[in-house]
Amino acid sequence: MLRWLFRLALHLYPSEFRRTYGKEMEQVFSDSIDEASRTGRLPSLLLGVTTDLLSAVARERWQVTDRIALALWLSAIPLGLAIGYVDSHTSEVQVAVAFILAASFVFGMARPRKAWRWALAVGASIPAYYIVGSALGYHLPPVQPNMFATCIAFIPALIGAYAGAGFSFALSEVSR
Repeated sequence: MLRWLFRLALHLYPSEFRRTYGKEMEQVFSDSIDEASRTGRLPSLLLGVTTDLLSAVARERWQVTDRIALALWLSAIPLGLAIGYVDSHTSEVQVAVAFILAASFVFGMARPRKAWRWALAVGASIPAYYIVGSALGYHLPPVQPNMFATCIAFIPALIGAYAGAGFSFALSEVSR
C-alpha cells in the first residue's frame, strides 16, 4: 500500500522529472521501506519522506513554472473580482460585459494557448465576487443575482479570450 501511495505521489512532480528519476525514486523508497520495517523506524521514515516529497515537489514545480503565466493568473483573479464588484454596483449589465470582454481579450492575446483558461478566470469573476463577498460579510446589493444569469459571463469571456488569441495569431503571421 505504501509503495502504491508513493507511486501516486510521484505524479505531483513535473512529468519530465518523473520520467527521469521516477523509477529510481520508487526503488530507493521500496528499499527504505524494507529497511525501516526491519528496524522499527517506519513512522520516522514516512514523516521524513512526506516532508522531503512536499518540499522537493514545490522546488521542482517552481523550476518549470512559467513566471509570466503565473503573473497573469495572479492579476486575472483580482481583476475578475473587481469586475464582479463593478457588476454589483451598476444596474447596466453592459458595463460588466465590456470589462469582461476587454480583460479576457488582453489575457487571451498575452497567452493565446488554451485561451479558455483566461475565459474561466475572468468569466468566473461575477459569481466568485458574490461568493467571496458573502463569505467575507460584505454588504452586497439587496437583490441577489441569479446564479444562472451570472454564469452567462463565461460567454463574453470566451469571446474575448479567443478574439485576443486570434489577434495574437494574426499579429504573429503578419510579422513573419
